[in-house]
Amino acid sequence: MANGGNYKARISITTPPLSPCDRWMHDVLSRSQAAAARLEALENLARHCRDHRAFQAIRPIIDHEMDDLSVRKAIVRALALWEDGFFPAMAVVHALSVPGLRQVAVETLDAMSPVSGQKETRLLAELANQPSGAARQFRMAVMPGLYGRDHRFLNYLRETLRSGNRWERAMAASVLCGIGEIEPALEAAADPEARVRKSVAAAIGGFHEERGLPVLERLLGDPDAEVVYQAAESLRRLGRSAPQVADGFDWMALLRELSEYRSADAGVRAASPGWLGESGATETQIAALEQRIGRALPPSYRAFLAASNGFHHPSSFIQKIFGVEQVEWFREHNAGWAEAYRETYPLLGSCLQVSAVGDAAVVLLNPAVVDAEGEWQTYFFANWIPGARPYPSFRAFMQSELDGMCEWKGV
Repeated sequence: MANGGNYKARISITTPPLSPCDRWMHDVLSRSQAAAARLEALENLARHCRDHRAFQAIRPIIDHEMDDLSVRKAIVRALALWEDGFFPAMAVVHALSVPGLRQVAVETLDAMSPVSGQKETRLLAELANQPSGAARQFRMAVMPGLYGRDHRFLNYLRETLRSGNRWERAMAASVLCGIGEIEPALEAAADPEARVRKSVAAAIGGFHEERGLPVLERLLGDPDAEVVYQAAESLRRLGRSAPQVADGFDWMALLRELSEYRSADAGVRAASPGWLGESGATETQIAALEQRIGRALPPSYRAFLAASNGFHHPSSFIQKIFGVEQVEWFREHNAGWAEAYRETYPLLGSCLQVSAVGDAAVVLLNPAVVDAEGEWQTYFFANWIPGARPYPSFRAFMQSELDGMCEWKGV
């Protein structure tokens, strides 16, 4: 029978002990632990706990520049033990562009090569059935994450340098540089096409490839202004001094090359034979658009319209960049779409729609984010991303439609 006093139940809560795998993961992640203890825990983890959960736990450490470099290198090496998985191989490829980890990433990719089993079957099938046009460059960009430095893939890239068109050669040189096959990549810096030389210069800087320094110095004297600009930018990325040079950008040069590149696709050729651009808009037409929307246009989009009042098939997902007559605020015809993303992109309806809606995708200019030069942030917005892929300007977006098919950034 209960008495009148207060009664407090005493409950003993016992925390279950950590499993060995959880304990090793905890020790690897703990920066308060000595490096030797973390490396021992990583060794045990890689030997006994090679599941996706363990991979997800250790993978982010690769990017922690303030963490112990010996631990980060050991994680890259350990990922070779997960070689049958797709994501661990991609993580090693990603490490190629992380300062301090490039050499160990190359060595790990060598340890993971050649591929075998289903990966080998898939590689041989892909090498035997190569697509053409943009699909080929896209496949080249994806293949390192699948096949690393498999000698058959490297031979394919070398052959593309000999026999591909200028865009294919540019991507092949960029990938070769990225995955550590330096000699053929640097030799491509003597290619007769500026597009290839620019890709080599970009790859040297993007992958912090010190062996490319003499090439960058030589490319400072290149006859193409964009190659010179890229060489100077890459030298600065490598911590070297470089002259201040104009970027050499020219809208008509970009649009002519983009038109030629996209027209290599038979479907694009059939839909829009010939030049994919239009005659430039007049100053009166551009001013009328600015008056209609009540805003001054960002400078790079304004310059685009003056060069070409619209553009057909700039990418596989966008059928047309509008001319001045078709530009409208996104809310005018896509209020429901904007409402669907209201929580994540509350100002979407206030963006300026500058393209037709393609494969559930559209190009938008965001007047709420403006830089010091007056450029509006540009969105490639698609349901299947899902959401917005941002660019600092309309020019950056249009350049990416070509550069992205010629310059490999890693995974």
